[in-house]
Amino acid sequence: MYARPGNRMDTARLLEHLDDDALRELADALGLVVPDGASAASLRQHVAHADGAPLPAVLAALSRDALKNVCKAMGLTVTGSGKGPYVRALTAALAGDASSGARSITVDVLPRQPRLAWQGMEQRE
Repeated sequence: MYARPGNRMDTARLLEHLDDDALRELADALGLVVPDGASAASLRQHVAHADGAPLPAVLAALSRDALKNVCKAMGLTVTGSGKGPYVRALTAALAGDASSGARSITVDVLPRQPRLAWQGMEQRE
């Protein structure tokens, strides 16, 4: 599942690029209780210091759009579909910034279910 969890510094650097809405969604997804009306800085600090919020859990809890926005804010060019390419790009960027050397993080992402459809297929309502 997780090869090696990221440290709090990696999580904090990632959280710097999230807006208020994405931070609130992340806190909800991680099951964290945050006060209503908390500032973005307070939300970042709360999520970064939570015991249940290591980098792999944060990456898994973020939506594809949030991951895409973070990559864009960090100046990363990502190609591909789904969350996987964004997670790999962010992991590589955060590991490249760290002085501790290379490391890997593996996040389980649910695959999309294929659907077979053809012209004239019986439509059900």
